[in-house]
Amino acid sequence: MKRPRGLPGALALTFSLVAGFGAGAQADEPPPPAEAPEAAPPAADQACESTPGDTRLFIVVENVRPGRGLLTASVYTDDGRFLKPGGIVKEWSVAAGDATQTVCVWLPKPGTYGPIVYQVLDSNHELNTGLFGPTEPWGASNNPRGRLGPPHFDDVKFQAEAGDTTLHVRFKPR
Repeated sequence: MKRPRGLPGALALTFSLVAGFGAGAQADEPPPPAEAPEAAPPAADQACESTPGDTRLFIVVENVRPGRGLLTASVYTDDGRFLKPGGIVKEWSVAAGDATQTVCVWLPKPGTYGPIVYQVLDSNHELNTGLFGPTEPWGASNNPRGRLGPPHFDDVKFQAEAGDTTLHVRFKPR
């Protein structure tokens, strides 16, 4: 699979420059409840990225635009480089399929991680952005919303234990 070009820096730069990002949420609207990671159903036939180990992550992505472009997932650790160049632990892309799609990756070890997922509609391996942030669908674990600027690592982090973990990420419908 082709690795996306320049996405971490572009994503971080876009988020850091855009003051109106996330402004679609109402100020008095409470954020959606955080979903705790849950055990994934056994999926021995699920194709997972990376070298098999003892820690596997399934990300169920909802509101995907079916059959358009690529889904790209970037997984970060809490080492101060969230959304910054060089901060990605794992990154991979798969063809966008159904409106709800599951992607899978083997993580290096149990620990605290923060994934970001986005759909590159034109398959150019770059997240397209505009004046108000990304113009293509994106989401993160815990589905943070309603903030100005990008999410912080604490907003998207989860604890991966040995075994299987499943997270749900919802793209904002357009």
